[in-house]
Amino acid sequence: MRENQEKEVASNEPEMWARYHGSRPGTPTHALKLLKERVVCRMFASRLLSMAGPVGSVLEIACGTASTLHEIKRKTSGRAVGVDRDPGAIEAARRKYPELTLDVGDLFDLPFEKKSFDLVYSVGLLEHFTREEQRRILEIHASFATRYVALMVPADGVLMNSILFMNKRVLGRSGTWADEEVFSPRLLESAFPEYRFDAAFDHRFGNLILWFGWRP
Repeated sequence: MRENQEKEVASNEPEMWARYHGSRPGTPTHALKLLKERVVCRMFASRLLSMAGPVGSVLEIACGTASTLHEIKRKTSGRAVGVDRDPGAIEAARRKYPELTLDVGDLFDLPFEKKSFDLVYSVGLLEHFTREEQRRILEIHASFATRYVALMVPADGVLMNSILFMNKRVLGRSGTWADEEVFSPRLLESAFPEYRFDAAFDHRFGNLILWFGWRP
């Protein structure tokens, strides 16, 4: 859809994420969040571990309420660290998952030692940033990973583009309702030629999302 188009503006204000993580019961946003935290997170964790292979330490960048990280911890029993800039999300995750190491922080200024995690990943993060910021985000992921880097993004396909068109153009939604960009293997190859990605659409979600990663 927008394979050669650079994003100029991203809807990524802290207030947007605070509203998402603090959504009230009975709202569509809260229902989607519960679905992710109770069901989808298990599928995400399995996919990430199948991409990375055996890992003993994991960092999730922009972990939100850390449900996927919790599932990875449960499956691997290894070191599991998450960071997010929303204090409310981190506070809720700490209460729910005390076995995780969770901190509030800026993804562009993370305090960890370089190459200190086997797997570094993010879910639904990259699309909210400009192309220049995206390049920095990929570099940040790679700087902390020793075995594998993985990201999940919205996929450039008929179903996702139809959903985004409805949300943005018809219903006038923005932020968490309407992702800023969709991705394809071709776009990744042209936008970030310095990386050799493994990329695949996720058929379990109707090809709505795309997973990609590489061994740094």
